[in-house]
Parts: sequence; structure tokens; C-alpha cells
Amino acid sequence: MVRSALDRPRSGHRAARTRRTHAALWAIPALVACTAFVAPLLAPAAAAADTRVTEDEVVAVAAPNVTLIAAPATPTLDLTADSFEFRAVLRNLEDEPLAPGSISLSITPTDTEQTAEQSEDDASDTREVIAEADTAELAAGAELIIEFAVNRSDLPLALPREPGVYALNAQFDPIEATAVTTDNTALIASTTHFVWGPIAAAQPIPYTLIVPLVLPETVLGIPTADELANVAPALLTLLTAAEEQFATIAVDPRILVGTRGLGENAPANARELVQRLEARASSVFLLQLADADVSVQAALGFEQLLEPLGFDYITQLGSFPVPETPDPADPEHADATAPGEVNGDEAGGENGDPTVVGDDPAPADPGEPVDPADPSEPSEPITGVPTTAELMTLEGSRLAAWPAPGDTGAATLALLERSGITTVVLDASNVRDATAPHATIGSFEAIISDDIAGTAVTQALTGSTVTERTAGLAALSAQLALGLRSAAPGMIIAFDRGATAQSADPTLVFQLLQTLSWAQPVAEQAQATGTAQLWAGESLEERRELLRAALTRSAEIDALAPLLETPDYLPQYQRVRVLEAFATRYASPHESFTAKDAEVRERDEQLLRGVQPVTTDSTQLVGTLTRVPVRLTNALPFQAKVSLRATATSATISVQEHRFETVVPTTGNTSVLVPVRSRVSSGEAGLLLEVRDVNGEHTYASARQPLTLRASVETIMLSVLGGATVLLIGFGVWRSIRRRRTTPTAPAE
Repeated sequence: MVRSALDRPRSGHRAARTRRTHAALWAIPALVACTAFVAPLLAPAAAAADTRVTEDEVVAVAAPNVTLIAAPATPTLDLTADSFEFRAVLRNLEDEPLAPGSISLSITPTDTEQTAEQSEDDASDTREVIAEADTAELAAGAELIIEFAVNRSDLPLALPREPGVYALNAQFDPIEATAVTTDNTALIASTTHFVWGPIAAAQPIPYTLIVPLVLPETVLGIPTADELANVAPALLTLLTAAEEQFATIAVDPRILVGTRGLGENAPANARELVQRLEARASSVFLLQLADADVSVQAALGFEQLLEPLGFDYITQLGSFPVPETPDPADPEHADATAPGEVNGDEAGGENGDPTVVGDDPAPADPGEPVDPADPSEPSEPITGVPTTAELMTLEGSRLAAWPAPGDTGAATLALLERSGITTVVLDASNVRDATAPHATIGSFEAIISDDIAGTAVTQALTGSTVTERTAGLAALSAQLALGLRSAAPGMIIAFDRGATAQSADPTLVFQLLQTLSWAQPVAEQAQATGTAQLWAGESLEERRELLRAALTRSAEIDALAPLLETPDYLPQYQRVRVLEAFATRYASPHESFTAKDAEVRERDEQLLRGVQPVTTDSTQLVGTLTRVPVRLTNALPFQAKVSLRATATSATISVQEHRFETVVPTTGNTSVLVPVRSRVSSGEAGLLLEVRDVNGEHTYASARQPLTLRASVETIMLSVLGGATVLLIGFGVWRSIRRRRTTPTAPAE
């Protein structure tokens, strides 16, 4: 009996339960994963059952903004169970409702000796429908979740009952065929591979995870103390899960810089994270700051990798204890070992013989005498503030690069080699003829990650529904099962950096891997080593052009540095913003870099305003000397110290003082009073206001402030003043006369 929310029975041995939900249109990562999951384990719409049209024809009739994905209720199914549950998600992102239709599921076996792509080519001959359900009209922006329950006894007789990897095919067919559809052509279709187990493996496949510790997209630049406190718990949880799987950790140095740069002001959980990374540095490598993409830097013709210019603007917010310097006069720190005595700390050579201090039979050549330091010259103060290298370095970590998947070319490798990096993480789509997960490509050690498994992990991390996340987990388990038949078993699985940062719970993948009996985690060094050839890729041209424009604007922003009280802050701050715009997460064609570029461009336009005078339509001068208020506004992220130069634009006025030095607070404003003397009683004039650096070498902004001189104003004021004076005098006279009249005359004696 078929059961669904629409109560439309289809056959006596199939059951379907339908539940309608609505999803927000802004769930972009999950929607992208659904529509573009083109890897063999989640096949595109071209793999519809019994389709007799070409791929181009399928694309022509498919609804681009309607997606369908199906998955078993759990990532792996037990073939010996009495019943099996499956789910399907149909989502309509069109502007119009989706017409009624039906969703059907079918299962085809996958030969583990073939690739997933080969198995799909032959799937149309062996598909057997196991469940289907009708769908009513689906409103624009809505999604439909359907649950299917299939009894073991109801499975088609032609379907094998052997453990292995199977393909779950889902397709949507309209009830009423339209002019653009042909017989047996599904408008929407998808395929998800899963394991019907248990799978018996004589030797489990060794896999290695590459787990990125990166910051979410909402964290811009170097994280603040509050941002570190918010992200540290999730990063600590992820690090713990990765350690249990012997994973290789890729770290965004912004985490180190933000924590170390604040010193004692950094949150405790962030300091704990850094300490744990320092303790296991041998299995860690640092990404470029903000995970900047090295492949697009090479495509732009850089001779060296972009590097930070410093972090003084971060450390000035920190608190650092000044290290103690030992006092030579202090006997506690003085060397108490006399010449000829045995130093216990230095005793014991290879044979345990003591070492005699101060009795060297062959003293070293003292060389040229060194003049003692002049005590009058100031020495470098010991502040305890870490240097740029100390902020970014993780002692003992590996030196490696992780370009955007599929974008590495010969220019990328040449750039890395000039930068002293000879270990690179490559996507499998970027190589060919690889004989092992570890391979040698020229002078480089290549760590080759499985692209199909990586896509499955991304689906599991970004899916907006349980069904979509389960589809990714099922595809991952299936790919590991298929890897058992490889000539050189072994797999490296790299987590997508953007998906990991945005995922609500990336530990879902670790939980699945712990349940797979046919897969075993190993350290990266334990993977087999072979050879491979580079299959060159390139970055998107549109992204390169937008980044070129961003670099041009960044240079213009750097030119405003002399306006600041501490000029070095601005180029340092701006370089971090540039590296962030180069982030690898924006390299995927499914990610809209245009949206990110719009954010960067808007912020650039704000910064390019620098320090400017704010003028009004007109300012009225009163009297011969008026102090005209001039407001300066600062759009830069640091305190500015500028020189305002005011010059009269007309001979009707004169400026007594031309130059005014003032401080403008960060993203704030201040006012300067300019004394202006008027030479006529009425007329129009103006002030030319120029904002210069404190040395007065360059003008960075200018504006004209109109001034109005009117004699009528002075006349009115003088008339009012004169009238008030007359009234006061008259009132005094009247009061005096009245007092005399009321005073009685004294009688004569």
C-alpha cells in the first residue's frame, strides 16, 4: 500500500510518506550542492533512466532552478534488514509553481571493479523502480520532502542481493507532458551512490584526512578578541576530532596572529587552541594568511607570494609582559664556576669525562677586537611585543601549499618553488596517471586528494536538509568502498575550506568514518608513494580581472598612509584585506566572487575618502572677524593627524592663520576654527580648504567653503543695539524723575 501526503496509491507493494516543508531561498550552499553535484557519486540530470536523448537535449528541457536529490535514510544500509527507508528532496527555485508530477526511485548495482562513471553508463539497462509517489503543484520557493519505505520482499527479483556499492536513482516526471519533453525523459534526475553492506574487506583501505582550521566568512581581517572567543570552541572540537583520525591540519595563520597579537588580552580558549597546535606542529602546515589562493597569484604574474607587511595595528591592542633580563651583578644569575673547576651541567662527554671550564689548551682566535657599546647611545627597548615572524610561525610545522582545487598549473609550481615551497596539495582532477596518493611531480611532493570523496564531504557539510547531508555521507562511504579495488589502495580526503568554516557540525563526517569497517585512518606519511603528472588548470578569468582592479584600488588606499598618526598601520591593514579577497573559498565556479568583490569595492570606496573637509552651502560672516568652523571627517580605520590649510579665494577677506594641525579620531570627525577677517561690508567669498599630511608635502583632499558677507546683518544688529541703549537711557531718566516727585520735601525750621 502506498502512503503519501497526497494519498494517491500507485502500487500494492510500495509505501510512500510525503511531508511538505518550505525552505528559505537564501540557503545557497545547499542549493548549489544539489544542482551542481556532478561527481560520479552524485550524478547530474543527464543520467535519467532510459533516456534516449543527447546530453544537450537534456539540458535544454531541464528546469535549471528545480533540484531533486535522494538518499537512503542512513549513509549505509544493511542488506539483511527486513525493510529499507529512502528520502527525496524536491526543491523549486523557479519564479513559477512546478506542475504536478511523480518522483520515482530505482536502484542499480555498481561493479566495484569499474569506476562510478562507467557504472552509470551501463545503468539504464538494469534499473528497477522500487518506489514512487505523486507530487502536487509545488509553489515557487518551496521544497517537498518525501519518505519511501520499501520492504525487502518487495525488491525487484532482478536486483542482486549481494553486499556492495549501489546507485540510488531519483527522477521527476510531469503528469502531463509538455511540448518540450519527450517520452521517458525526466525533467529532474539525480544519482547517489551508497553502500549496501556489510562489506567484507581483507585489508581496510587506508585514508588520510586534510582538515582545515579556518575562520568563517563573517570574520573579516584579523579576528578580534570577541570573534576568537566565539570561533575557538568549534575549532577546538574540530581539532580533537581530527587528532583522533590522525589527520593533517591546515591552519589559517590569522588564528595565530589574532591570538598571539593580543597577548594576555586574548581569550583563554583561543590561547588553548594555539598551544595545542604548537604541541602537534609536525602534522600541521600553515596556509597563506586568510587562505589566499596561490594559483590565482601565479596567474596574475606575481614573482613572489603575497605576504603580510606587519601587524603593529594588532599588537598595539595587546598586553605583553616584559621579559626579565638577568642582572650580571646578581649572584643568583652570575656564573659561579671558577676557571679550572668542573661545571656539573657540562660534565659527561661520550665517556662521562668531566669538562674543565677555563682550561682550553687551544683557545679560539679572538679575531678583531669589538668596541664596547656606548652607554650614551639608546638601545632597543625590550617590550615583549612579538615580531611578525613570531606571530605567524608555528615552529616544527611543515612548509606546504594548498592551491584552489583544479587550478594549479606550471606557473603555480614555479611561484611556489621561488618561494621555497616544494610540497603541494593537489586535487585529483589536477593530475593524471597517479599511481598513489603521494606522488612526485618534478621537484615537488604532491599530496593528491580524491576529488569525488571531497565533493561528497562538501555535500555532507553544506546540505540544508538531513537528506542532502546523508546523501553526501553515503557517497563518501561508497567511494571508500570503491577504493578497495584500486591497484594502490589508499585515499586522501581533503575537506573543503569554505564548507568546513560554514558548517554547523563538521564532525558528522568523522562520526561516519568511525563506523566504516572497510576504512582505516592513517597518518599522511603512511600513504603509498608513487608518481603522477600535472594536468594543468587555471583560475577563472573574471576573478582575475576583479582582483587586478582590487590591487589597483589597494595601492591608492596605501597612498593615504601619511595622513595617519601611525602611517605603517594602513598598508598593514590593507594587505590583510587584499589577502582575504584572494581567499581560496572564492575560487570555485559555484561561488559568486562577484558578490565578494562588491563588498570589497564598497569598503575600498569608503577608505579612499580618507580625511576630507565637510562643507556647507554657505557660512555667514558676522563682524569684521569671524571664526569659521570647519569640520574634518576621517573614513580611515585609524586615528589621523593632518594639517588643514585654509586660503582665501577672494580679496574681500583675509585669513590670519593658514595652517592648522589637528587629530581626527578613527572613523570620526573634529572641528577646526579658522579666523577670517572681512574687508568689506557685503559680498561673496570663500575658503579653499586643503587636507595635507603633517609635513605639508602633499594635498590629499580639498574643498571650497562658500562665505557670505552682508551689511544688513550688521545694520540690524547695530539698530537693535542702539534701540536697546536708548530704551535703557530713557528708562533711567524716567525712573529718576519719578523718584524725585515721590520724595517728600523736608519742613523748614
